[in-house]
Amino acid sequence: MSESRIIRFLIVALCGVLAGFLPSFGMQLECGSVFANPGDTVAVTLYLTGSENVGGFQFLTPETGADFQVVDVRINDQTLRADVWRIATGCLVNGTIKVIGYDEHLAGLGGGSYKLLDLLVAVDADVMPGVYPIALGGVVICDPFGEIVHTETAYGYLMIRECDVQFSVQNDTLNLADQTQRVSILMYTWSPVAGFQFDILDSADIFKVFSCQNPFGEHWDISCVEMENGAARVLALATDGVPLPDSAEYALDMEIEINPEVQPGPYPVSIENLVVSDENAGSMCGEAQGGVVFIDSTFVFTQERPILEPTEYRLYSNYPNPFNAQTTIRFDLPKTAEVTLTVCNLLGQEVIRLADDRYPAGEYRLRWEGQNRFGQPVESGIYFVILQAGDNFQMRKMILLK
Repeated sequence: MSESRIIRFLIVALCGVLAGFLPSFGMQLECGSVFANPGDTVAVTLYLTGSENVGGFQFLTPETGADFQVVDVRINDQTLRADVWRIATGCLVNGTIKVIGYDEHLAGLGGGSYKLLDLLVAVDADVMPGVYPIALGGVVICDPFGEIVHTETAYGYLMIRECDVQFSVQNDTLNLADQTQRVSILMYTWSPVAGFQFDILDSADIFKVFSCQNPFGEHWDISCVEMENGAARVLALATDGVPLPDSAEYALDMEIEINPEVQPGPYPVSIENLVVSDENAGSMCGEAQGGVVFIDSTFVFTQERPILEPTEYRLYSNYPNPFNAQTTIRFDLPKTAEVTLTVCNLLGQEVIRLADDRYPAGEYRLRWEGQNRFGQPVESGIYFVILQAGDNFQMRKMILLK
């Protein structure tokens, strides 16, 4: 590529930074979204997608902050071949990294989707769990002749979690007419898991666990034994050392026998003494959420409102969470209030409004079946349920898996 053409590209790119109002179309940079634990260093992938032919690009990584910082840029050699593309990176005074790339042979990248590079992001060890946007500034995309085809900030999300694996008891209704039934525990892995152990404890000796089905395949051993305190201990181990993959969902079905003397009603069930390990027998962070098992003496379960009304506004975590087909959202109102219950996506856009009315004091449960306001299924991902009751505002995170 001639020196004059290189200078032209750099001048046009600089003009694109100064002129943020230039039109955007054709191709765009897309910053991936990843999960991470506090203290991790993770790779956030940057993609180029669209229909235009791209001969050059530039962008700025986010400024160094208290929550995370971009410490390095790793080029994808298969897309940006060293014999074709020239890539330059430099650290600026404010802590950002400026990346400029151009095709010196003028061929460019045609329409499609390309993995350009990975941003190595170091997460602060003290960062709070939550969703953190990753914004790339100064984005300029040019065709092989230096004409700008896109100028727009590219966004991704860094999702800080509290654990490597999550277990949650699935709320269910059991009937005294059937002595042998199942209680399910949902398991979701954020990191590869090679073994775990936990105790299942019910509040009033309402059932006895005598077995646990193996959802992991023939290379896993899983056992269930009764403890002296009445709890059931579940132990699972990868026999070949190959861990379960991350971002995977499993249902552990527990075969139980119901105590015939138990009275109908709701009974808490908890997961205690959770231990999780990786393929090197190292300790991992696990989270356990209990649930409620409803014992009913009929085949049709009805729940009566408790005698005592709620004393405070409260939005509970949905259950199950993560969920696949549907989830239940519960909230309490201490007095009559104008209520809106809204589901939003990561960008803060409203997906569906589940409630928008005046509600009297009481406890409420609403169901969301993973659809938007047009009745169309939404994609897997993280969503937020937002309760506004009068001047009270509360929010919870939900995870939809398909």
